[in-house]
Amino acid sequence: MPDKKSNDFDDLFGDDRRRKDDIHEEEAVSFEDIDFNDDALDGADTSSPGTPGTDDLPLAKKKRSSDDFEADMDALLLTAQSPMIIEGMKYLTMKEYTAGRLPVFAEAIKGVELFITILRRNPKKYFKLANMMKNDIDYKEVEKTAFNLYNIKFKATPVIEDHILRAYELLKDKLRAGYEKSLISKTSAEIKKFFLLSGGINTDVIREATFANDPAFKAEITNINQRINAAINIMKSNNPEIAKGLKGRDVNIFIIKASEMLAYYYRTIGNTEASEYYNRVYNNHKKYHIIRD
Repeated sequence: MPDKKSNDFDDLFGDDRRRKDDIHEEEAVSFEDIDFNDDALDGADTSSPGTPGTDDLPLAKKKRSSDDFEADMDALLLTAQSPMIIEGMKYLTMKEYTAGRLPVFAEAIKGVELFITILRRNPKKYFKLANMMKNDIDYKEVEKTAFNLYNIKFKATPVIEDHILRAYELLKDKLRAGYEKSLISKTSAEIKKFFLLSGGINTDVIREATFANDPAFKAEITNINQRINAAINIMKSNNPEIAKGLKGRDVNIFIIKASEMLAYYYRTIGNTEASEYYNRVYNNHKKYHIIRD
């Protein structure tokens, strides 16, 4: 579990607060514990003459229903997943998107998806769970971060079920961005095997894998296609940082190398349209974006 000193996730909201159309920075949202009143017990005296009064009898235990067990199980699941979400939020705050952080972001996304699944399945149970877990520090940290993201975007506190659901979806989007950036870091390291030490494409390796109809190689091509598109979108954003020491210039180098490789691959298999597209990507980024930090 991450060090509590690292659990200040204000940096997660930095990009949104820097947008021109944002209003002045607001104070962090605080939430009072929701007051839940249990159903009142029927206190009418039903005793009859000659029998002990109800006050003299031991109180009967209320039989637990399946709803009680389901809520307990959901609470256990949320308790288990909350630290994983916090771990992912920590690396978002640190802007640490290395390949090694990929599993952390993946688990954090699964954790938020659990929150979303519970809310969608039965939104009213969210309030019951929130009351049950009001003393769980990790759970409250996740909830606070999601609610703050909603407040930053919509200038309001999420209260109704749909708004709370949207808050967790915003948190998932943030973690998904971290996951994508980590994938780019991983892919940029993996494609080195397709290049010579001199920096040029290793055409022999690419042609051999292509004509061998290697399923693993085809999967790599699909992955590179996806990552290069994500990298182009990152370069268009205001924050092209991928990892510590891996700035926009390095992202651009990945785009240049990946597009050069893909252009050759698609030319080899006879897909002229795709080859020409990646040639344009290669030339554009080589000429105009190489010096961007």
